[in-house]
Amino acid sequence: MKKIKIACIGDSVVYGYGVPQAREELVWTALLEDLLNGGAVQEASEEAEDAHQHSHHSGEEDYLSELPAYEYEVRNYGLNGQAVLAGAFVPYAQIDSPLYTQMKEWKPDAVFLHVGGNDTHRAVWNARKFFEKYEVLVEDLIALCGREHLCLMAPPEGRDAEGAERMKLYGLQNDIICGELIPIIRQTAEKYRTDCIEIAAMFSAVRELYEDCPELYYDEIHPNEAGNELIADAAFAIAGSWRFL
Repeated sequence: MKKIKIACIGDSVVYGYGVPQAREELVWTALLEDLLNGGAVQEASEEAEDAHQHSHHSGEEDYLSELPAYEYEVRNYGLNGQAVLAGAFVPYAQIDSPLYTQMKEWKPDAVFLHVGGNDTHRAVWNARKFFEKYEVLVEDLIALCGREHLCLMAPPEGRDAEGAERMKLYGLQNDIICGELIPIIRQTAEKYRTDCIEIAAMFSAVRELYEDCPELYYDEIHPNEAGNELIADAAFAIAGSWRFL
């Protein structure tokens, strides 16, 4: 069975800041690994059964060995405060960080990238500079694993109006996240034809659809356990569709 390595890089949403208890087991990256390893076996079994049902030959080899079945390892390269622009919470650009170097040395087959929220700090935000550096980062990741195995992730927005105001205590600008940052990430995904998960839109849609929707936030912006489960489901839908040679 082929082993597939998936790296998740970025800030506190990747690290799992909003899951203070049993973070290593309940952060969305760990949940994604569990989903992929459980789903891969089930998918292969169903496809093998279907192949047998449609075969007109007897005594053929087990179809399961001919189907794409993978064993997944998902590594978390998240770091609280990580940013693209130098001078934000972490004093180096994402692409120059030690974690990014470790990630590249691991040689992943696929990558999820979640950065940008910390770049909206009022002391450093510059849309043009962020766009330029973000493109450099995306192009470097495409060279590493290919655009078909890269998923960009746009961050959550403030939990509510009051939460958005409290974000200002940390220098973060919710209006910039919604009005400038998320569109930049969306447009970049469209330009490079990569997958994209917009967490803010996903959270908003779920809360509108379900009256009894559980709380998805740990604080003003970080997803809690339920929020991480939702992100893991979205990431699973994407990663589960990827095929590898």
